[in-house]
Parts: sequence; structure tokens; C-alpha cells
Amino acid sequence: MSSLNVRKEIDKIIQSGYRHKAYEHEESLLRAVLIEKQDPYVMIQNDIAVSKLLLGPDPIRSWKNGLICFITTLCRKSISYGADSDYCFAVSDYYINMAEKKRTMQELKDLLEEIVDMYRELIEEQSLGTHSVYISKALSFIKHNLFLPLSVQEVAAHINLSSSHFSKLFLKEIGVSPSDYIEALKMKEAISMLKSGQYKILEVAEALGYCSASHFTKRFHIYYGISPKKMLHANF
Repeated sequence: MSSLNVRKEIDKIIQSGYRHKAYEHEESLLRAVLIEKQDPYVMIQNDIAVSKLLLGPDPIRSWKNGLICFITTLCRKSISYGADSDYCFAVSDYYINMAEKKRTMQELKDLLEEIVDMYRELIEEQSLGTHSVYISKALSFIKHNLFLPLSVQEVAAHINLSSSHFSKLFLKEIGVSPSDYIEALKMKEAISMLKSGQYKILEVAEALGYCSASHFTKRFHIYYGISPKKMLHANF
């Protein structure tokens, strides 16, 4: 397209009355969504869907393009709030690809909420104001590897500390031992998986990195005082 034609198209956009918001508005919006946890759709619906055609040839394409732009700003703002940069960029790439697969406006709106929830979690778990750098990294590593047979030694090695030093530091800052913390997260996830009705006990045990269903059942009973099977039939 010639420079003249490009300018004509740009003039159409300007004449439409559409304007990108000022930097201060964007900063206020991102803080409201990420930190104050206001409803993301209510906050940005005018910014993403202000024009049905300006950002694409049809409303769905326009919304996708707007959402992709928003993901980029969410990613960088989350990093500025302390979230891990590598993980933030990976999340951004993942959800940009997911956005392309959506076919309806409702699917895109649902995806928006999922994206915002993910970045909120990354900001919360990487907050350095609550924990030391070592423990913040450990908490993040545990969460992202929960579906593996995770050991204290592996976590310690990941943050370049000895197991004994890491365990003492973890207990001091978190209040429980690393092994107890890992098991608590696994048991919480086990409850969620079992309650969903989509998984058998063996599948839950394998997904959470337990060596066998019997070992998982034993640990579950010690932790909750009830077997996984009985829990399914109880008002737990």
C-alpha cells in the first residue's frame, strides 16, 4: 500500500473519534485490575471494544487484537510489580496463542479473566516485600512443579542453597517445614481433583507425584483423618 493510501486509512481512524488513552490512564487501569483486583471486563471493555472495526476487519478480530495488546501491557506491568520476568513472558506467549483459537466474544471474555487471574497470582507469589528472594523463588518453584514428586533437596538445589540452610530459612519465614508445605499444597489440590469427579484416586495419586495409590491414600488419611474414598461420600 502506498504512503498516500496509508495516510488516508490513518485519517479515517482519527476522524472516527477513537483515541488511545493517556499513559496515566493505562497505569491507573493496570493497577486497578492487578493490585486492587477490580473486575477486568468492566474496567477495560471500553478500551478493548471501543471500536468494532478499528483494530480488525470484524468485531472478533478487533477484540482479539485489543486483547493481545492488553496481554502485553499486563505482562510488563506484572514484571514491574515483582513477578518473575521469564515466567511472565511465557504466560504472555501462551495466552496470545490461546486468544487466536477463540471463536466467540464470550470465549474471549472468559479468557480475559483467566489471564488476569494468572498475572495476579504471579505478582502475589513473587512479592519480595513478604519473603526473602530465596524463599520467594522457592515458593514459585514449588507451585509450578507441584505435579511432580518434588523433594526438599530439589527445591534447595534450584535456589542454590544447601538442604539444611534452605529448610531452616523456610521454617523461619513460612512457619512450617518445606516438606509439610509441599504436602499441604498437594493435599489441597487432591481435594479439588477428587471433588471435581473427573479423576479416580489412582489418577490423582499419579498426577501429584505419589509413587502409588496406596501411598497417596495413607498420606491423605494421615493429613485429613479420612480416606480419599470416604471423603468422596462425605460432606467434606
